[in-house]
Amino acid sequence: MQEYILLQSLLGIWPIGLAEPDIEALRTRLGEYAIKAAREAKEDTSWLDPDEAAEAGLRDLVATMLPEQGAGGFERYFRAMLDPVAFFGMLNTLSAVTLKLTAPGIPDLYQGTELPALALVDPDNRRPVDLDAHAAVLADLDARVASESLATVAAQLLAGWQDGKLKLLLTSRLLRLRRTHAAALAGDYLALAVQGVRNDHLCAYARTAEATAVITVVTRWSAILSAGALRAPLGEQVWQDTTVLLPPKIPPGRYIDVLSGRTHDIGTGADAAVLQAGALLQTLPCCVLARLEDVR
Repeated sequence: MQEYILLQSLLGIWPIGLAEPDIEALRTRLGEYAIKAAREAKEDTSWLDPDEAAEAGLRDLVATMLPEQGAGGFERYFRAMLDPVAFFGMLNTLSAVTLKLTAPGIPDLYQGTELPALALVDPDNRRPVDLDAHAAVLADLDARVASESLATVAAQLLAGWQDGKLKLLLTSRLLRLRRTHAAALAGDYLALAVQGVRNDHLCAYARTAEATAVITVVTRWSAILSAGALRAPLGEQVWQDTTVLLPPKIPPGRYIDVLSGRTHDIGTGADAAVLQAGALLQTLPCCVLARLEDVR
């Protein structure tokens, strides 16, 4: 059981995209975590009655997983899983951030996790957060959006997903939306029906207040849609006939996806009450629509 917990933990904190991570640092972090977890489990050792032999065994296990000459032990278990777990974990993160910042309630943001934080609960959570570095990345993203376009930058960040900057971009865009659309995001929650061959893979809802609305559509179970390939489920080829149905309560107009910059017309044609999933999810596997005239 302890071996399973440590392997699972190591899979969770393995640095994304690094062929040769700092094995010594990983060994130190995982070793401290192993002792803390074992003491709190109180099966073989504890804070009040530490068992030196049991704890030495844990340190030896960590050293076997992460030997000085490289991560040979760990790689035998998980090398083939590292990229898929990281990639689809990233896609799940995008959906989770989008849901958290548009669903009813007050979102709980843990400062320092706007960029990937592959951290153990303890002792990693005691490390200082470099907020200046986060601010510098955000300033660079804003400058790129201003000079290129939101759609271009979003697509580039998805393609270079390993740096994790896409999560920060989505977080910043959605926090700004909460400021400009406070009434809608504090208003009613309206679940939206989804039809079509991929309907089980979408979560869709609207937040409404008087003449304003914010529409959220996010992907779920992306690994199934992508059949295990490291690609995001985007476009009509993936989504086929899947559609999101809009009730009359949604005000008509031209809407903009605040995450990608793409525009969509609602209430101006024969298909006013239907949004094609393939059109919504061309750039990113999630979208948040707000009426263009209301976006500042």
